[in-house]
Amino acid sequence: MTVRLIGIAVLVGLMATTPAGSEVLEEIVAKVNDDIITMSELEREEQGLMAEIYRQFTGPELDAQVQEARSMLLQSMIDSKLLVHRAERLYDMSKMEEVLLDNFMMQQGINDRAELERLLAGEGQTVDELLRRLVSMAAPAEVIRFEVSGRLSVGDK
Repeated sequence: MTVRLIGIAVLVGLMATTPAGSEVLEEIVAKVNDDIITMSELEREEQGLMAEIYRQFTGPELDAQVQEARSMLLQSMIDSKLLVHRAERLYDMSKMEEVLLDNFMMQQGINDRAELERLLAGEGQTVDELLRRLVSMAAPAEVIRFEVSGRLSVGDK
């Protein structure tokens, strides 16, 4: 398991060694095993998180929640990626994706895959993007459940 945060100095050094005429397309903020977290992914997650916090809190409590959320966001994304990687070793991911997609379609009242693709295209998304999002939401909880449930015992007290 490798987790590496990319610092500004490293990024500046990488950009300085980039040949003239080439362009940096995306800033990498963390590397988790063979996967990366980009600045745009971090910003997208932060936007969603901030929208939720602004709906729930006001005043000084809002400020405290925003501060805490921002400080924990990258670590949370790293933890999630690690748990998804663990799920890939424990489960048949194609079956998990199929079940997640079927459940999503049933909950949303979508009858077939063509309708899903049409609806997603209207929002500028693809089925693969939706699947990645569903897996990143469900797999960590499944891994924790699998890893913990076998080691947990509840006494009579």
